[in-house]
Order: sequence, then C-alpha cells, then structure tokens
Amino acid sequence: MCKRSILVTGASGFIGRALCAELVNAGHKVVGAVRSEPSERITGVNYITVGDINSETQWTSYLDDVDVIIHLAARVHQLNENTNDLIKKYRKVNVEGTLHLANSALNANVRRFIFLSSIKANGEKTVKGMHFSAQSTPEPCDPYGISKYEAEVSLKALTSDTNLDIVILRPPLVYGPKVGGNFIRLLGIISKGMPLPFGAVNNKRSMIFLYNLTDVIRVCIDHPKAAGKVLLVSDKEDLSTAELITKIASIMKKNILLLSIPIVFMHKLATLLGKKQEIERLCESLSLDIDETTQLLDWVPPISMDEGLTQTIAWYHDAFNTHKRQ
Repeated sequence: MCKRSILVTGASGFIGRALCAELVNAGHKVVGAVRSEPSERITGVNYITVGDINSETQWTSYLDDVDVIIHLAARVHQLNENTNDLIKKYRKVNVEGTLHLANSALNANVRRFIFLSSIKANGEKTVKGMHFSAQSTPEPCDPYGISKYEAEVSLKALTSDTNLDIVILRPPLVYGPKVGGNFIRLLGIISKGMPLPFGAVNNKRSMIFLYNLTDVIRVCIDHPKAAGKVLLVSDKEDLSTAELITKIASIMKKNILLLSIPIVFMHKLATLLGKKQEIERLCESLSLDIDETTQLLDWVPPISMDEGLTQTIAWYHDAFNTHKRQ
C-alpha cells in the first residue's frame, strides 16, 4: 500500500478520531482539520484549526503535497430543529463548504476526494423487504439529507472533466466506542433494565460499526474502481429494533421486557409528546443493499455486528463505571 499525505476534515469528531488513528497506524501522513483546538489529540496527526467550514474557509496553505482529502465535517442532522432558514444553514456548510474545499483541492492538484455523505440522501425509510441501492432514485426528505445529496450532485458536476477523483460513501447510523446521540441513550435505558414498547416492531434497519466504516474509507484511498462511484456501506447485517434491543441486553447480561404495543398507538403518543421523528426511526425500516460495494472493492466488513456491539458496550460500561467512581 502506498503511503499518502491525507487531509481529514472533522478530525476531532466521532468518526474523525477513529479514522485518523487508523490512517496514522497504516503509515500515512495525516493532517487533521478541526474547527477549534481538540480536547483529545491522536499522536502523529498534524492538527490545523480552520474554524467553520463554509465558502470562505482558507484551505490553500494546507493543501500543499496533499494526495487525498477525506471530507467528514458537516452540519449534522439534529432532531426537532425548528427554524425557517434551516435548509440555508445546512447548505452553507454541507454544500457550499464542500464545493469550496473541492475547488481548493482542484487548484492544489489533489488526487482524490472522498466525501462522506449519508443514506439520508436516498431517503428516510424503505418498504419492508426492499432495500436502498446505489441505483435507487434519491428522495431525500429533510434538510440534512437534501444538503448531502445536493453536495453529491455538485461535486460530480464540478469534477466531471478534471483529474480529481470523487468517491461518495453513504453510511446509515454509525455506532461504536464513544458514540453519542440516540444510540447511547438506548444503551443507558437497556442497562437500567427498563421495559421498552417495541416488541411488536418487525422492521429491518442497517447500521455500520465505526471500524467497518473507517476500514472501507481506508480501502477507498487507493482503490482504482472506487473513483467516480456512489457506494452504500453497512455491516451487511440488518436487525429489527426488537432484535437489536434483545442483542444488546444479552451482551449486557440484562433481562429486558419488550412490550408489544401497537405501532399506531406509539405513533400517536409520540406525536403528542413531540417525539414523532424518534419513534419513526425506531419503527420504520431502513435497509441497504451493499452488494455493489463489496463486489467492486472486493471488501467485506471485517468486524461482525455482534463483535461491534460487544466493543461498543465494553466502552460504554468502562465509561459509565469510570463516571460513577468519580
């Protein structure tokens, strides 16, 4: 494998920290672009503070001799956002900021630009028994998904007649050590043995373990067949919400009571409580077909979902017990 000079944006984030560590271990020269001084530094990473990423971010002085850019930084999806100008805020970072970085990459003769998009560029849900694939017609529904898809389209147009290779990855929910958001809240609920109302939920959802995602990104750095492709990635194992909860409880050695509450009732109650989006994500299906990715890259997720969940829960227990001791 060739040793590359790689710039990673969002280097202090959940995915960025893990990716930078993996790239350094593989012998690459890594520049980590961050908004502000990181609280946790990865040994071997040259951190640069660039502030907010938008159409005015200054990249020129940082791209000398950079071979590959891995663009992770984004305005991320947040539940229950409520503002009239929300789509403009997402576009400012996810579209305008991405295109400005790609233009800077063109001017600096960067070889490859790997863009971490989202399965939300495809849409919010799949019909049971069906899957999103790279050939599915994108139908993004919320400002985050719309901005990610618009960035994809704009990147392709910008680089269509250039020497800059674009690789687009669309992951679903990413879990792993140091995960946050709804996933860590779910771990907390299960660890307390609280009953949950998802016994009647028979959906199918794809996820990807953090180190499976960083592994496929690593493969895309040099793989010749990745150039110009939109690649869906996951653990290649789908679970219903009930199956996921049961699996987590088993690893935690917790007894869990899954109540079979009618889904229609849960939707009505969640709407009244302002939790409609959260319940929809737990009850609807979102399944990815990654066969094209595995065949094109000759890649399979190196870590099983069972092992990924085990590692995540081990981190959670360690972090929780450390917090309690303090």
